Amino acid sequence: MEVDGPRHERLWLDTLLPDTLRPDTIGDRDNDGVNDDRDNCPTISNPSQVDGDDDGVGDLCDNCPGDNNADQIDSDNDTLGDACDNCAQIQNADQNDGDDDGVGDACDNCPGDKNSDQADTDKDGVGNECDNCVDKANKGQGNQDNDLFGDACDNCPGDHNNAQDDLDNDQIGDICDKDIDGDTLNNANDPTPLLRNSPIYTKAPGQNLGDYIATSGWEAIGDALCTKSETESLRHARLGPTAVTLPVNQAIQARVQVSAIGPGSRAWAGISARVDSLNPYTAYNCVVDLAHQRLQLLYRASAGDLLLQESGNGTVTGSKATLRLTAKGSELTCEVVGTNIKLLTVDQKLTQGTVGFLTYQAKACFDQLIVTNMP
Repeated sequence: MEVDGPRHERLWLDTLLPDTLRPDTIGDRDNDGVNDDRDNCPTISNPSQVDGDDDGVGDLCDNCPGDNNADQIDSDNDTLGDACDNCAQIQNADQNDGDDDGVGDACDNCPGDKNSDQADTDKDGVGNECDNCVDKANKGQGNQDNDLFGDACDNCPGDHNNAQDDLDNDQIGDICDKDIDGDTLNNANDPTPLLRNSPIYTKAPGQNLGDYIATSGWEAIGDALCTKSETESLRHARLGPTAVTLPVNQAIQARVQVSAIGPGSRAWAGISARVDSLNPYTAYNCVVDLAHQRLQLLYRASAGDLLLQESGNGTVTGSKATLRLTAKGSELTCEVVGTNIKLLTVDQKLTQGTVGFLTYQAKACFDQLIVTNMP
């Protein structure tokens, strides 16, 4: 049988082409009227062939229809291509991004704080923006005192201290440092706890009676120097010139315990600064007025007392107190340590002298005397 014409030519051509290229075998799997060889989504019907990002993959099957990514790589297999996935390495089909920084919550090292750079200096998995120890790894972010600093880098992890003040730079914050100024004196025993100045004198009075020039009526009991009776009028004991060389600007601190007071309307015990060595009645005195339970700052001379400042009646109670008296230039401060009771004034009558204790109709013991300079 003879076969000729166009049909003969087609049959001849079909025998030469592989099956995948033969016109009658190129399929249209999605039945959208576009053969698979020209269809940008061969398995999803899209007769319009829209391709918004012009990457050769139709929008209906493009895993990043708004980003050109012909390779369609999806490293985490969450149906979103790496080119548009805000967590390309961690599955997060929802693409939640609570802080709107372009990094998905699933992989954001600060999901509650905007930080598109994801900087993490200490490599602890917590971004700098929300890390309570930026320079020290602390993935757990422990913060027992609930301040701005994690325990790993907080200079007082048990005390709330956002300022992280550290006067002596010893890596212990001032709020929990027993020696804030780093001068070897604990704060409680330091007349100037915020000034780095080495102590000049710290000896226990009762153990060093020979250092003092005193009126009669004093005795040593253990570490303390005590008055013997509450019926005596003015009793004073001052450091002698051989005990220590004192600066013009002085800060002194002493503990006093009163065991009895006289029957009169006046009774006090306290400490003295700038005591005139030739006239020991002349000095600045920081005393507790025991009869009225108040603190007084006095200038005392042989002619009598001049009241410079005083607190209200009933402000100083109890039988024990630690007193602090500072004299810097013309500035005078008298206070009860550990309280808010503090007297300040300016006076220029005395410019130098020694330090010591005094009582009036009071039986009292002083078991501490610490002296520093006031720079």
